[in-house]
Amino acid sequence: MAAETLGNGAPDGTVLGRTDDKIGFYGATPITTPTVAVTASTPNAAELAADMIALRTALVNLGLIDATEL
Repeated sequence: MAAETLGNGAPDGTVLGRTDDKIGFYGATPITTPTVAVTASTPNAAELAADMIALRTALVNLGLIDATEL
């Protein structure tokens, strides 16, 4: 079976969804755009760890990474 291609080769690229759409990948439940609050200043180790956990959670919720391997 051939893979399906999204987009038409436009020079500006392809957008998946509008700002009010929900999107999910690899069978994940579609969700709205995740909001991730990260440390604005130079983070210490604990803040950096918290930022990484927040990013990981957002990627897992979208279905882009599998948390069982982390």
